[in-house]
Amino acid sequence: MDERFRDVKYVTFDLDYTLYPRIEGLFQGVRNNIYRVVERSLEIPYEKAKELFEANFKGMGSTTRTLEQLGIPDAAERVRDCLEDVNIEEHLHPDARLKGLLRQLKERYQKLVLISDSRKDNAVRKLNALGISDSFDYLFCWDTQQENKSNGIIFSYTEQRLECVPGTLAHVGDSEIDDIEIPSQRGWKTVHVSKKPSEKATAGIATIYDLERILL
Repeated sequence: MDERFRDVKYVTFDLDYTLYPRIEGLFQGVRNNIYRVVERSLEIPYEKAKELFEANFKGMGSTTRTLEQLGIPDAAERVRDCLEDVNIEEHLHPDARLKGLLRQLKERYQKLVLISDSRKDNAVRKLNALGISDSFDYLFCWDTQQENKSNGIIFSYTEQRLECVPGTLAHVGDSEIDDIEIPSQRGWKTVHVSKKPSEKATAGIATIYDLERILL
C-alpha cells in the first residue's frame, strides 16, 4: 500500500474510462453522436463538425467544455444524451477481476462510492453490464444534485453525506481536471487512471487493476 493514502477511509470512483478502459466501439459510438450534435446545432456538414470538435477538444480536454466553447446550448445534457444513445451491453461485459478488486477494497475501507456526471439509470446499466452493481455503497450521479463534477459541488455533497473530512477521501478517475484537480483542491487524495498520469494527482496508475498496489 502507498503510505500517502494511510489516512483514507472512503474511496470514490469515476465511471467512464476509469472502471473500464476506452473501448473503441463504445468510444466511437459516443463520439459520432457528439459530432451529430455539433452538426445539427451549428448547421454545418458532418465532416466539418467532426473537424471543429476535435480541434477544440485538444485544448479543452473535456467533451462538455468543448461543446460549451462551441456555443452548444445545454452542453452537459447533450453529452448525457450521447452517452445513453449507444448499446452499452454490446461493449461492456462482466469483469471478474474488477469485481474481486472492489470486494477487497470494501473489506478494507468504510465506504465505496461512485461519483459520475452520468444519469443514474445510465450508470446502473453500465455497472450491471460489468457485473459490479453491488460493489458500491452509494451512487452519486447527475440526478443526485443536478451538478457536474466540474464545479466541485458533488464532492462537497459527498463529504456531507459521509460525514467525513477531505483528508479521509480518495478519488479515482481518468479526467485530469474533473477527477484530479477539483477534488485535490478540496484536500482529497487522488489517483489518476491514465497511461500518462497527471503530476497533480497523489498517485497515478495505468489501469484500474493497478489500484491494488496503491490502496491494498
